Amino acid sequence: MELKDIEMRPNRQASLKTRSLDEWLGEYVVIDYGMIMLCREGEADIRVNFTEWRLNPGAVITLFPGDVVSITSKSEEFKAETLRYAASLLREASLQLEHTVYSELKADRCRTESATLTSIVSNMFALLRMYFEQEGCTCLDQLVLLQLKAFFGLSSQYSITISLGTCFQD
Repeated sequence: MELKDIEMRPNRQASLKTRSLDEWLGEYVVIDYGMIMLCREGEADIRVNFTEWRLNPGAVITLFPGDVVSITSKSEEFKAETLRYAASLLREASLQLEHTVYSELKADRCRTESATLTSIVSNMFALLRMYFEQEGCTCLDQLVLLQLKAFFGLSSQYSITISLGTCFQD
């Protein structure tokens, strides 16, 4: 499936794009935006703030403004679909999250074995893609904000219930 890339436009605070992340290969980059990344093809090792994760197809990782990121290795076919958003959208989306929950999300930012979470993120990206492709869509930032609120609310609930073993049995 070939996905159309939608770049961040000057009047928008978000972009949806399929990327190989070559610009992070062997480099340490401090990002000033947030990103939800879904590995679509291949494999990559990503280091975030000195912790390394292996991304395989279906893996979901969340990056936050101020993170130091690097791709330490990747296969030639590695591709990730990414939702990149301005720090201001993240601040607004996480207003209702308690600091402890937010800290847990940052500590446990990568899920590699959850078909449920992969499906949720994949469908969220598909929904947003439909709006990103509409040239006249004036409410895109608001739609991304609402999806981020839902994602972070779900992620915090997911982290809590996984430890209790009560939800999202894959």
